[in-house]
Amino acid sequence: MPKRSPHLPELLSGKKKKKSEVSQEGPGSSSNADAALASAASADLLAKALVNPLEGLAEEVETELCKLHGCPSSREYKASIRNLLANLRRNEVLRANVCSRALSPYDLVRMAPKDLATEKHREVLQKTEDKMMSRCTMHSAAQGVATSDFQCPLEECKSRACSYVDAGRRDIGKSETWGAKDAEGKGRAVTCLTCGHKWEADMC
Repeated sequence: MPKRSPHLPELLSGKKKKKSEVSQEGPGSSSNADAALASAASADLLAKALVNPLEGLAEEVETELCKLHGCPSSREYKASIRNLLANLRRNEVLRANVCSRALSPYDLVRMAPKDLATEKHREVLQKTEDKMMSRCTMHSAAQGVATSDFQCPLEECKSRACSYVDAGRRDIGKSETWGAKDAEGKGRAVTCLTCGHKWEADMC
């Protein structure tokens, strides 16, 4: 069984602390307790996803997640833990490598979503990217230029199947999106062909 956070029993007890105890702990004690509880909950979920992990392994993975993305309430942490749990549950090879420590917790949390996926899922993603790249190439004059020079910034995607259009910042979208109408410089409007996410990048 994985080790629980040393603070977890008192957090789960539901007992209210005395005012004197709260004042001694300071104003940040509540947020610290919430973070500890969230981390413990994540470690429990990781332990279940790993099925039969070595003692302390789930906690090590959760600790590396915190080091990489900050507190459990951050958007990056939440996206990463969801993606990690989903892939650990369905990817037996990945799960075995983690449990045998052939893959360290440090390297695990820094893997791209595509690398965490099963071989079958990676093939599906690759076919989708190839199809979208081909479609974009055929319509490049109207839809933009197909490229793999950019990577989707979304944590759950990270695809390199993209298209872009060069234009003045004021022409990329409504002026309120980018600020003043007379904004200087030119930008490159990039679209991920896998998930549809759009963003603006500076021209090299």
